[in-house]
Amino acid sequence: ARRDHEEKLKRTREETKADLASKDAQLSSLQANHSRLESILKTQSSHASKSTEALEDLGDRLGDKDREIRQLQLLVQERDGKLEEGRKEISALEMRVKAAEEQAVAVEILKGQVGDMESDILTVQAKYQEMQKKLRQKEVELENVKERRDTSRDQ
Repeated sequence: ARRDHEEKLKRTREETKADLASKDAQLSSLQANHSRLESILKTQSSHASKSTEALEDLGDRLGDKDREIRQLQLLVQERDGKLEEGRKEISALEMRVKAAEEQAVAVEILKGQVGDMESDILTVQAKYQEMQKKLRQKEVELENVKERRDTSRDQ
């Protein structure tokens, strides 16, 4: 009975040792898993921190871009105003050019009329010179007639 009891104790010790070894292995495995999870948690925490920094940086850049967009919108509005002013100036210039073209046509018509008048003046001058020439001839004839009359009276 004692032997049975010792064998039973021996088996219980061996089972307990095996159980302890198994529990040790499980504990080592759990500690390794715990270490891995802590490492993953640290990595995730680091990634989360970096992501938070990246998001903050992205938010700052987005704010900068919003300000740039507002500035560009103001610049576009300013340039649109200048463009509209330019269009009005162009329209006014086009009207002035059209008026100048109409005046140029009128000037050309007047030049033609002046040319006709110059031709008429030259014709009148030629007739005037011809009449002066005839008048001189008549004056010379009259002088001759007077001299002959005076001469015939004297005789």
